[in-house]
Amino acid sequence: LLGQPDGYTLESFLAVCNMEKSVTFLNPPGEQLQILREGSAQGRLTGGNLSVLARALGTPYALAPREESILFLEDVGESIPRIHMYLTQMRYAGVFDKVCGILLGDFTDCTNEGYDERLTAVDFLKYWLKALKVPIIANVCSDHRRPMGTFPLGVLCRMEAERDGRAEITFFR
Repeated sequence: LLGQPDGYTLESFLAVCNMEKSVTFLNPPGEQLQILREGSAQGRLTGGNLSVLARALGTPYALAPREESILFLEDVGESIPRIHMYLTQMRYAGVFDKVCGILLGDFTDCTNEGYDERLTAVDFLKYWLKALKVPIIANVCSDHRRPMGTFPLGVLCRMEAERDGRAEITFFR
């Protein structure tokens, strides 16, 4: 099946499982967090795969933050027009109403075929999400890639995206 986890993946998982008061999320060595919009935010960590979240709208499983939330999004194999549709559908459903910060994982194999192929998924997300006026950190390695960090959805999360380029994500029990 998936085989043994690599050292980073296992270490990240165990850090979250053994969290006492807090744990700082670290990307694997060589993978820097990228600040798309500066600022700091604190809220309940929610989110996941963008296409799954959008398709769950209108069901009992729909994402509906009731308090200030930090939204994590990632996806794989979607086109930019579909990503645009999913985000717009979520906006109309009120998903972004309580979002105070956004963390973006990888958008693996997300293409822009037939349009301007120079526009990447992250470029598009930066453009689309700027209207929300919340801090945004990208290249968060908790998605479909390996190595993969563990995100404990539902816990309190603080994100800091500093003007000097420093970014930090902390989870609290």
